Amino acid sequence: MAQANADDLATPMSTIDHALDRTRRLILAVIGGALGRSVTLIAPFLVMPVMLRYLGDAHFGIWMTAVSITSMAQFSDLGIGNGLLTRLSAALGRDDTAAARADISSAYAMLTWVALLLATVVGGVLLALGSFPIASVSDSASIAIIAAALGTFFAGIPATIIQRVMYARQQVMLSNLWQIAGAALAVVSCWGAIGLRLPPWAVVLAYGLPMVVTLLISALWYFLRHPELRPRFADIGRESSGKLLMLGLRFLLLGVLTSIALNADNVIIAANAGPHAVTQYSVPAKIGSLLGLAITTIYLPLWSANGEALARGDRQWVRQNTRRMVWIGGAGVAAAAIALTAAGNWIIHLWMGRSFADQQLILGLLGGFSVVMAITAPFNMILNASGRIRVQIIAWSLFALSTICLKMIFVTAERLWVVPMISLVMYAVCITPPMWKTANDALRSQTG
Repeated sequence: MAQANADDLATPMSTIDHALDRTRRLILAVIGGALGRSVTLIAPFLVMPVMLRYLGDAHFGIWMTAVSITSMAQFSDLGIGNGLLTRLSAALGRDDTAAARADISSAYAMLTWVALLLATVVGGVLLALGSFPIASVSDSASIAIIAAALGTFFAGIPATIIQRVMYARQQVMLSNLWQIAGAALAVVSCWGAIGLRLPPWAVVLAYGLPMVVTLLISALWYFLRHPELRPRFADIGRESSGKLLMLGLRFLLLGVLTSIALNADNVIIAANAGPHAVTQYSVPAKIGSLLGLAITTIYLPLWSANGEALARGDRQWVRQNTRRMVWIGGAGVAAAAIALTAAGNWIIHLWMGRSFADQQLILGLLGGFSVVMAITAPFNMILNASGRIRVQIIAWSLFALSTICLKMIFVTAERLWVVPMISLVMYAVCITPPMWKTANDALRSQTG
């Protein structure tokens, strides 16, 4: 009987220890995320002026075009990275290192094939460009710049898996320290290449390659320290690959929908009111987008923390932490939105040297939109962690369809503030209620 009582006391203490450790890692993750994003945002501002002077307008434009292509190709991993984060968090929460290693090995194999396929296709296109005169991109220097920029991007597709592994283990601070090291190395390497007067393609490579190299070094270092997770050819399995791919494709569809819904505004404004109106809206919208970065920084670490907690059956921690993050995160984003709106006129004038139509009203509505997103995000992280993507796809489909139609009808050059207002209202109607309900239903059903 004494032994039974001791065991009964040990289990709650173990759960409490896990919860405290999870909370500690979550706080460190938010701090590390803020630090990492700050550095990676600063790096381009340090590089772009010297790159412009060295490359010249034409080649700088070619480089920026190639960078834009990589931004549009953000879904090239087929959602496998997000699928890996969900499955890996659950496997590690169950202490199932064999399943975790199989998923990591399969992810590396699939994304390596994706990278090779994309590189082959793009390589063929670049060879064709070299054979046929196409305005401003047919010279060998321009093609070499594009090849350097896209080549490093393709190499980074499988290299970024190590970041998912660290996130799944709630080692976000560690991941961001490596990210900071890569960004700093990229800046120094780029400056060095310019100082050595290397060819334009080599300067572009000097900026893009260090981050990939840093990711590879971090993976080598990490898997040497954690051999139980080290990917192996023998662990690449059809079952784990199939499940990763199917979950990844759902995340891919969700990502495409969110990207369309959140990035269609300039296209709609241009169609309804012309390019001048796009300028009037895009500048305050760029300032407002900083709130979106804050939301990602605050809430992304919840994904893996929830996955680990759910796998351990600690639903109470998920509930309590979700409520806490709704209030704390929502209040934090609201305070930032108010401050940004109040200082918006001064910030925009300091940055651009002029004012834009309804800029403070637009900033205020974008702030309200961000607050609604912030109080919904903790529930999204529960659904992501549990792999419940279908309801999110449906909700975002309704949001995208309704907002695009309403904006096409009501947006004019004199009513640009209607754009964020429609996003705010429809997000509160289409996204927030089903996310809250489905996440709470998921917790109740799993508890039962």
